[in-house]
Amino acid sequence: MEGHPVEGPHGHNLRYMDHTQPRPVRSTRTLRRISQIRVNINEMSKQELEVALRKKMVEKMGRQVPVTLVDKQHAQCNVEGCNAVISLNKKFEVVHLIRHFNAWHPSAHKCSGTWLSKVGNRHDPNLSISIGLR
Repeated sequence: MEGHPVEGPHGHNLRYMDHTQPRPVRSTRTLRRISQIRVNINEMSKQELEVALRKKMVEKMGRQVPVTLVDKQHAQCNVEGCNAVISLNKKFEVVHLIRHFNAWHPSAHKCSGTWLSKVGNRHDPNLSISIGLR
């Protein structure tokens, strides 16, 4: 290692330190996935934003969800009987739309129903009683 010995505050000899390179710091925070779909609401038409919205929702939810663009900052949920309008903010963020689908329409989530295949046979009558499928 390069550098010279460094004496600590209590006279302890600290390792040779190279002050030219910062020490790597590991964060314990989990990182969010950043969308690969880039949107500029000032330069894109409503049709282009509609396509970008669908792509972002597939990217985040793992499947297509019934949603349409109302204007450049609002989207409408088109699940039968819902018709909620959700704000996308100025930055075209779909996080509130995803929260809406996960809270109000959990069957539209990409992992919905997958636990049934892990529990056992869906057609087992005893299983149907225990998880309330009858």
